[in-house]
Amino acid sequence: DGRTSAEYDHVTNRQKAQVKTTARPRIYYFEVLDCENQMRDVFSKGTIPRIVTTMHITTDDGNEFSYEDVGTLRLHLMLLVLLGALFAMTVRTYIALYREEGIAFAPHPIMMCALAAQMWALFFQAMHLWSYSGNGEGFELLDVLSKIFPGFADTAMAFLLIMLASGWKILFMDIDFDNNVECYLPLCALILMVEFVVGTLTFVDVDASHKYHDFAGVQGWVLFNFKICLFIGFSVQLYQTKKKCKRNQLDFLSSLFTFGSFYFLAVPLSVLLTFMFEPYERQYVYTAASQLSMFAANATLFYMLWSSKSSYKKTSMDHAGLPLQ
Repeated sequence: DGRTSAEYDHVTNRQKAQVKTTARPRIYYFEVLDCENQMRDVFSKGTIPRIVTTMHITTDDGNEFSYEDVGTLRLHLMLLVLLGALFAMTVRTYIALYREEGIAFAPHPIMMCALAAQMWALFFQAMHLWSYSGNGEGFELLDVLSKIFPGFADTAMAFLLIMLASGWKILFMDIDFDNNVECYLPLCALILMVEFVVGTLTFVDVDASHKYHDFAGVQGWVLFNFKICLFIGFSVQLYQTKKKCKRNQLDFLSSLFTFGSFYFLAVPLSVLLTFMFEPYERQYVYTAASQLSMFAANATLFYMLWSSKSSYKKTSMDHAGLPLQ
């Protein structure tokens, strides 16, 4: 708010200062100045010295979290519980399917891999935040892993969505990996590579002035456009499949389009949604919006695989001619 260190009794207290605001949350920027020109006595003339400064900032009650991170630990734990419950139900449904109909290669295992990877990401981030709440630093390795593991989840889920959009389980039963490996393998590798690179690069400018949430900046817009491209590819594949389907199979494809839209557009819509909020609220908004949207998409897919009333159960070749549950 324009005040300088001189107003915080800097002469007698060089270790600690307290800044108060009661109107609203504020974003503070700190600058280190060489007021007494002592640096020229240490560094040679013409050089550009680099200074590393560590600051430990807490709230008035000793809370290590700044305003934008308050509540994120609770949010990640809640999401972890929700995904854990969904994962357990998916496993139970798959076991029942295998025992009753002997079907091993179904959408369930792919969905389980995606849910497991997402759960690990939430677990790593929750542990990082729990550590951060105690020392103000956390574990950087856990923070990095929490940004990388969603790439595995997105790769598995994108593969599942595109396969279902191509007619798997309603037009054909088995995937011919031998003849189509040149399509599936590069696609999965590309998705994983982009997600891995973008997730890692979020730490390059982590302290930048524009970094109001994890994917603010260039990395976020790269992921934004990549998700849009995946959504377009998914929609085109779905459109091509509709031409080959019977009328009674169109309800499933419509449901699949809704589910795929939720999943592929979760990140792009969340990024746009953050601009409707104050900068100090965008981290929480982005995390909640993107994670809850993807959870809703996964829950919708689970319903399609589980419920005897779903369009998938009525049109899938796995259940053709078999009594529904």
